[in-house]
Amino acid sequence: MTTRTANGWTRRAALIGSAATLAACGAPGGDVGGGANGITDDTIRLGQSWPTSGAAAAVFGPMLDAIRAWQQHLNDTEGGVMMTDGRLRRIDLRTADDGLDPSRAIQNARYLVERENVFAMISPAGTANSTAISTYTERASIPLLYVLSGARHWTDTARFRWSVGLQPSSAVEGRIWARWLARNHPGARIGLLRDNTDFGHDLEYGLQAEIDAGALPVTIAGIQGYQPTDTTLASQITNLRAAGSNVFFNGATPQFAALGYKALVRSGWEPELNLLTNASPDPTTVIEPAGYDALQGVRCLLFLKDPADPQFIDSPDVVLWREVMERYSPRTPRNQLTFWASSLLQATVETLRAAEAPTRRAVMDAAHTLDATLPALAPGIRIRNTPQTNRPISQFALGQLRGEHFQVDGEVIGLDD
Repeated sequence: MTTRTANGWTRRAALIGSAATLAACGAPGGDVGGGANGITDDTIRLGQSWPTSGAAAAVFGPMLDAIRAWQQHLNDTEGGVMMTDGRLRRIDLRTADDGLDPSRAIQNARYLVERENVFAMISPAGTANSTAISTYTERASIPLLYVLSGARHWTDTARFRWSVGLQPSSAVEGRIWARWLARNHPGARIGLLRDNTDFGHDLEYGLQAEIDAGALPVTIAGIQGYQPTDTTLASQITNLRAAGSNVFFNGATPQFAALGYKALVRSGWEPELNLLTNASPDPTTVIEPAGYDALQGVRCLLFLKDPADPQFIDSPDVVLWREVMERYSPRTPRNQLTFWASSLLQATVETLRAAEAPTRRAVMDAAHTLDATLPALAPGIRIRNTPQTNRPISQFALGQLRGEHFQVDGEVIGLDD
């Protein structure tokens, strides 16, 4: 098992700490106290399973660098996080590589909780890994905060009492796009590229459910999935075009959204309309590899700022974040995904600040009622969670690619799923 601390990567084959320390930890879901369950009077220990190897590392590696830069910033400038018991606690973040493999992710969660003695797990990457981790953390009553997944199932509050998502669900996104197409492009025939996890299935579900519910003049002409091992999506693009689609909906996660657009441009297919999922909104990661010129006009439902966009580049949140990155991680790309990654950690910090007590149960109560904003959120969009919905962000702003950035068109919109 490989873990990473603030001092770098270390390999651990035995229990962390002495047997006496482990004996003091108590039951994983119990209340915390002097050193038990990953929290002391001056430190809180968090765990994260994250892909730092394999093909996904090209996208997720810089995001982890941004998370760690924000952690160092908070510890150095604020002393960590002030909690309601009046204690200022430094943030000790332990990470373990899962290579975007769910079986490794669940092993990491068990290791981080039982051997590294973390207080909570935070922001695993992807629906499959997050869901795998939740099968352990739910049984152990360990908070799993702000998973990087837009799957609809996180809103099932009976199933996920100790888990909470953050970004809007892909089902909501699908329903909003179905309504928008019916109003603005009646007769649209959608060719959907999606992954084969709940994230992709929920996007398809949202589209079809809204089409059926409203008898909308929109159809799904074709659906193509992909595997995590795919290195090209040329056949998927060919099949969507052959199905008679006049709208290409790129519903893939960042690495594969970029492959989808490269295949689209190479195929010569020019659909009447080009849509991109909110899960892959960063132009430098997704659009640039295929070429900006060929993809002008792509539309996306946005909930994040692009820190390279001239309309945001001088905003205080972006200026501060750039200063933090320059100080702690100067070689990390400054893009929408790395900006969002820093805000993932900030969401956990806001939750710890709001918790009425330094216990796992109190932290989950705070997550289920959090009302806050984050540096990376687009104007007008904020976290507003309730125990009944368990969906902290449920709004979007409609954007369109102009030049090298998505420009916001219209008001913030939302939809209950």
